[in-house]
Amino acid sequence: MKSAFAIAAVSFAAIFPAPGATLFFDNISTGTMPASYSNFQWSGFQVVSGLTTFGGYSNAVVSPKNVIGNIDSRFATVSNNPAFAFFTLNSAYLTSAYNDGLHVEAQGFAGGTMVYDNTYIIDTTAPTLIQFNYGNVNAIKFISSGGTLHPGYPDQGVHDFNFAIDNFTFSLPIPEPGAGTMLLLALATAGLQSFQRKRRQGG
Repeated sequence: MKSAFAIAAVSFAAIFPAPGATLFFDNISTGTMPASYSNFQWSGFQVVSGLTTFGGYSNAVVSPKNVIGNIDSRFATVSNNPAFAFFTLNSAYLTSAYNDGLHVEAQGFAGGTMVYDNTYIIDTTAPTLIQFNYGNVNAIKFISSGGTLHPGYPDQGVHDFNFAIDNFTFSLPIPEPGAGTMLLLALATAGLQSFQRKRRQGG
């Protein structure tokens, strides 16, 4: 009886994976972001401990302790790993490191064509949850500019346009089930239905 439930659970999980996953960046060392991390390619990012760093970084932490951000106010990109074709950027928390009213432009690309281009305004005092909902993209480019230095923060020069990201939530496309998977699902469904009939009949 239990095997029918187990087979069904495994089969459905294989065909219909969880709708999203979140990267917290807390399991990597501070410094330059690894080029490859959690099935994505990263460029222009750094890993910062929000618990020990001055400025908006300390306010950017959603899941202790690390956040990521752009280096020297330059643009930064995250792109798909060859293991999958496209992904959906669902949401992320963004915080400005030094400038209030910082503009962060997020461009989404599909096969080299820009399909999303939105600009978000963030501050240093608290993280802002951005619901991107950038579907079927293979790269995201972040560009920061503007804003004014938060009162009491020392001028950081080229770093004034830095921003931080935490809790990067994404989804991967659901693969179309092959013939073998469909057969496994059919067997699991039949087994589950048989179990339910026996239970109703008291068997």
